[in-house]
Amino acid sequence: MGLEYSQHCPFCGEKTIEQQNLLKPWGFAPINGTSSKESEAEAEMTYAEDPCYSLTPAEAEMVTPQGFANLRYSKRSGDPLIILNKGPKGDGFMVCQDCGAAVPGNDISLLGKIRKPYRHPHRIYECHHPAGQVVNTYLGNQFLTDMVVYEFALDSDEINVAPSGLWDTSCGTDNG
Repeated sequence: MGLEYSQHCPFCGEKTIEQQNLLKPWGFAPINGTSSKESEAEAEMTYAEDPCYSLTPAEAEMVTPQGFANLRYSKRSGDPLIILNKGPKGDGFMVCQDCGAAVPGNDISLLGKIRKPYRHPHRIYECHHPAGQVVNTYLGNQFLTDMVVYEFALDSDEINVAPSGLWDTSCGTDNG
């Protein structure tokens, strides 16, 4: 829900918050610090998730436009938006904190098959990715952005607004 850890969900108040490491990658290096031909490259593709936005505008910030009783909005400026890449199947990435080598997934043994992702011209050093220096993490970043938050009033006689309804995909729920 944000970069600051909280023990309680800001929406429902439950103590169901899970904490996960987040690594902001400054760049990417080739496997084993050497370039390879594009035809020989094997890449396991992963993609960023939908952006995460967890702030709720204060009641005083909500505006109801004239003639639209079922619509309210709030113009936001400089709010945090989090973009995550959770890796294949949401298992994150195993990253060596010593040298920066990384592999997708949560299997530490796969990291042992690669060397550090860079070469230094004056220092020969082979990292063996010690278990105490390897962490499972997500990749991501927090951006400050401007946006508009909309709120629509739904008539429960016309639309299934039950939390188990198939239409509801907010807050990361998967009801389908």
